[in-house]
Order: sequence, then structure tokens, then C-alpha cells
Amino acid sequence: MRNIAITLIIPVYNGGKYLAQMLESVYNQTFKDFEIVIVNDGSNDNSEEIIFNYLEKHSNIKYLKQENKGQAEARNKALGQIRGKYTLFLDADDFIEFDMLEKMYNKSEINFADIAICAYKKVYDFECKDREKIVFDSNENRIYTNVEVMEMMLDGKVQGYLCNKMFLSKNILENEMHFEKGRIIEDLLPVFKLVSTAQRIIFINEPLYNYRQHLDSTLHKKIKTLIDDRYFACTEIYKYARKNTDIKDSKCFLFMLKSQIAFIYDALSLKVKCGKEFYKKYTIEDFSIYKILFDLNISFKHKIKFILFNIRVLHFYYKVKKALLE
Repeated sequence: MRNIAITLIIPVYNGGKYLAQMLESVYNQTFKDFEIVIVNDGSNDNSEEIIFNYLEKHSNIKYLKQENKGQAEARNKALGQIRGKYTLFLDADDFIEFDMLEKMYNKSEINFADIAICAYKKVYDFECKDREKIVFDSNENRIYTNVEVMEMMLDGKVQGYLCNKMFLSKNILENEMHFEKGRIIEDLLPVFKLVSTAQRIIFINEPLYNYRQHLDSTLHKKIKTLIDDRYFACTEIYKYARKNTDIKDSKCFLFMLKSQIAFIYDALSLKVKCGKEFYKKYTIEDFSIYKILFDLNISFKHKIKFILFNIRVLHFYYKVKKALLE
């Protein structure tokens, strides 16, 4: 069996509206040495009909099917089918630029990269709005270490999204990558873990992936679950970073504090009550106020925010700020 350059994993659940666009964007690539693993996660629309149409025309598609178990389980099912030197995870309702595979592959090969990360665009179907480019503040001409990129992720300079990253398949398999089943946001933690094991990481600041934003997304339907899942991912990243990496505790704390503040802001924006139980649930337990106040690596501004969060005042500030902006 010949070697394949790239395996593309595409989970599908009721993706009939956009699936053909994603597959066309793949088959219109300038780079042709790839295979596709499609996992139908119990779709009840015309997704399977679209998949069969492509199966008839192309021999490099492997089709798997399961009862509806969620995107995480669909991706996990596909991991055992990887044959490519590199692996890309794509979402069925997005699409990629015509030269994404060529640019990601060639740059990875030249630099012996474990992970290649490209910029992306947010595509809005529900607004008359141009595509929003998300470009990183990174140097395309150098190779980054795992610690550098993990710190960029903790600082919010690099998002933990899965689909704009190409991974060396060997690292996926050797580190037994898996996605947490039953969660909407299942990619942040495994991406962070894979970054922690990588030695050479490169960036492409050209937007090559198009990430679709639409009103009927599951993220808009399950507000409370979304916040809970993001909190789970952030706390697991926080604990993993402190236990398994050389990143300073202060940087891990700042990541978690910013995450807590984001939870408050999101909760208010989505009309989720920020009561006593909310604060009890989304509080760091293993950071003492004494330790934080006397840590020279934590700015005065963030110390104040930490205190305000713990005395449950911060959400009133964001509530007033939000009201003034409306």
C-alpha cells in the first residue's frame, strides 16, 4: 500500500447544506496526494446522498457510518483510519482555499514541522459582511518551540481551533490523541496536548481555512453547555500546563483568570444568570489570594480583577458596560 501525504478527516452530521462545497474545495486543490475519511454521525438529511455521489467519482474516499454520537466520537472513529504522513481535520460546513494543502504540506516538509498552523477567515452567512481575517502575530520565517506556542495559546494569540492546523500523523498516533465525547467544544485540550509534544511548529499567516459562522450552529443552540464545555477545556488545559510543561504558574493563572472573565461576559451576553452557583462553579480553587498578590509576574491590573472576581463584583461592571454600549 503506497504512502499518502495527507489524510483529511471530515465528520458529518446533517451537513447537506454545505458538504458539497467543502468537498469541492478539497477536490479543487492544487495538491492531489491526499485521502479523505468521512464519518457520517447519524445524519438524517441528504448528507449520505452527497457522500455517495463523491464515492462514485473518487477512489480516495473512505466512508464510515455510525449512530449519532457527536462530533468527538466521529473524529475518534476516524483516527484509526489515518494513513497519511500528515493529518488535517476539516468541518463539513466550512471550506478551504484552493492551495491550502500545497502550502501546508510544502512548508511542513521543508521545515520538518510537527505542526503547521495557518491563518483563517470567519465567513458570515447571516450578515452582509465581508469575511473576517484572523491572522497571527507570528514570524513565518522561523520555527517555534512547543513552549512558545503553548504560551501564545494561553495568551490568546493563537486559538486552539483544530481545523487550521496540520499535524504529523505519527504524533497523533503515538500520543493516543482522542476527543472528549459528549462535548461541543472538544478540540481545545487535544490540540494543546499535541502542541506540548511537538518540537517544530510553523505558521502561515495567509488565511487558507474558511470557518463558517451561522445562526443554526449547535453553539448557538446550547448556550449553557457551551459555557460548561469551554470551562472544562480551559481548566483541563490549566491543570495540564502546570503539571506537564515548563510554563510558569503565573502565566497559567492569567490564562484561567482571563477565561473566568470571558465566562462572565459570555454569560451576560447570552443572558445566563451569574449568581452564587455560577461563581462557585467557575472559580480557581488552588490559587490563594496571598500567592497571587505577591507574585511579581502578575500585573496590578490582573490582581485587582482577581479580587473583584472573588468578591463577585466583576459581573456588575460588565453588566453596566454592556448596558451602556447597547
